[in-house]
Amino acid sequence: RLTSQARDRQASRALATNSTAWLRLRQQVLDRDTYRCQAPTCGRLVAGKGQAHVDHVDGNSSNNDLTNLQTLCASCHSAKTAREDGGWGNATPA
Repeated sequence: RLTSQARDRQASRALATNSTAWLRLRQQVLDRDTYRCQAPTCGRLVAGKGQAHVDHVDGNSSNNDLTNLQTLCASCHSAKTAREDGGWGNATPA
């Protein structure tokens, strides 16, 4: 069951993460990046279940241009999210 925070996050997306369109786009990104984390200091192969995250480079979940999407490992994605907005669902004031 989704929390209200998770529902709000899904509602703000241009494509729901369980939609066919998003799943196709996600696969394109993973294939393009050869399932490797694109963080500059990582490069880890992310082929296991739950390891491969597709990240919006600019943080805008409505910007689904391929140039704005990158493969990150779970660890790098968590670190990027924490760095940019204080962690998932904890946006810091600008």
